[in-house]
Amino acid sequence: MALAVIIEAPNERPSRGRYEGSLPGSEHVCAFETAAIYWFLYALFETVQEHKGKDLDRHGWCSFVGAELPALAATLVAAQTAIAAQPNAWTVVTDDAGAPGEERDASVQNQELQAVLNQIVPAIHTTEARNTYLSFVNN
Repeated sequence: MALAVIIEAPNERPSRGRYEGSLPGSEHVCAFETAAIYWFLYALFETVQEHKGKDLDRHGWCSFVGAELPALAATLVAAQTAIAAQPNAWTVVTDDAGAPGEERDASVQNQELQAVLNQIVPAIHTTEARNTYLSFVNN
């Protein structure tokens, strides 16, 4: 299950059901195609959770708007700094496994992470300019 990042259409708040790849008037930014991307960024997303009071859960829907966007941007800049110090690929622990509670290691690619962040950071600025929502949704 991927986590998609979208810029929602201004003045449109769709139901928070399952995202099927597009919403009328919304713009798809990117997707976390592997669990490893999400789990590498998870610790940084906990910082966002402190500001927002809501978990950025890859099985749910979490939106950012207005004053929430700078905290998200700062978190992603910190992620870019952390990624720059990493090798081309490394292992992260995920919760994706066959049995509940089992842990599984997954390989994350530096280039893949950089590509995702290089799409999200400009989308934050676009979202601010449009005065709308940047949402992370299960896909």
